[in-house]
Amino acid sequence: MDRAWWKVHRAEVARGFRGDRHAAVDRCYDIPKAPSRHFGNSGAGAIALAAWHGAQRVILLGYDCQKTGGRTHWHGDHPKGLGNAGKLPDWPRHFQQVREAFPGLTIINASRATALTCFPRQALEVVLDAPVTIVRGMRGLGDNIYQRAFVKALPGQVYLDTPWPELYRDLPNVRFLKPETHLRTQSKNLVRHRHWARAPRAGRTINVRYGTQGILPGMRQCFGVRGSGLDLPDLGPSPVPGDYVVVRPVTVRKEWAAESRNPRPEYVAEAAAELRQRGVTVVSVADLAPGQEWALEPLPEHDDAFHAGELPVEQLFALVQGARAVVGGVGWLVPAALAALKPAWIVLGGNGGYNAPELITPPGEHSVTFAVPDRLCRCRHHKHRCNKTITGHLDRFRAWADDQGL
Repeated sequence: MDRAWWKVHRAEVARGFRGDRHAAVDRCYDIPKAPSRHFGNSGAGAIALAAWHGAQRVILLGYDCQKTGGRTHWHGDHPKGLGNAGKLPDWPRHFQQVREAFPGLTIINASRATALTCFPRQALEVVLDAPVTIVRGMRGLGDNIYQRAFVKALPGQVYLDTPWPELYRDLPNVRFLKPETHLRTQSKNLVRHRHWARAPRAGRTINVRYGTQGILPGMRQCFGVRGSGLDLPDLGPSPVPGDYVVVRPVTVRKEWAAESRNPRPEYVAEAAAELRQRGVTVVSVADLAPGQEWALEPLPEHDDAFHAGELPVEQLFALVQGARAVVGGVGWLVPAALAALKPAWIVLGGNGGYNAPELITPPGEHSVTFAVPDRLCRCRHHKHRCNKTITGHLDRFRAWADDQGL
């Protein structure tokens, strides 16, 4: 991609090559300068050029970045004066810069022999035979944690419709389709993401639903795979240092007012007060907005609060990953605690036809403890007047806190 190379080979290329030609520099004979950054070597520049043209997936062949068999090039050395990969030790850094510049681009290194380690490797035969799956996913934040377990288990290239791409950022075979949503928190997160893919013209499509049979069984049926366990990617350090417990106040959202699901707010408040009396730091999190989402009184006592959606989703879940435990009602807090393996005290309200413990947690032992109403209402109505009384809630919470060493 330099002027000396084009001086020697431009006539030969003009005779035998009918595609677009690009140079890395201006005024290179009659060769137009590439519209994209070249990143210091022709292989990296080719990837950038593919991305500029709208490629969503790039398969690398012959990117050995080493003197395979003792040869600088498979075709032999260039003539004197053209140079022969003199900056080879710098190339891994150039390719790492490409990866960072195009986080939404799937790049798979299918080279037979290679020293390049910054891209996932697959055999060419596997890449060419890999299936394509389009997942029209759930939109809720908690639903996406459950859903991740099944997306991870899908083979081949996956195109996922989700407002929460950050939760899948460690999965190299997943590309993200921009969903249509008018819900406030989802819309706020969509504007943070820039690298949306285009849906392929062909491929198997999965429309994710779970109905009334429970979240995990319902998703297993939709995906046709068993799933690989709830987890989260490494989201970095917590925004809050030290020991703390995350508490989620009871809130109501105007756009999705599932009031029957909420617990009585005084139970969450008395749990938070008990923790603070024990000297435990309480961090309260919510995304409140006047007229859109509000907390029900009494609010939990707290030492620190993020009540205006200050934490992007990565930091929100990093906060959970760094906590000693979490306390609150049903919602994203349940799958977040399961995925982060954190002890959780989850206070149930009503709407048990969708939110009973056996419907929202995997079978067997797990990290979540439920405070269940004396008579859990099994309705499936968002505004039903469910009986949410939990006799002896505070004593039960104290026993749980003792068990957790809080």
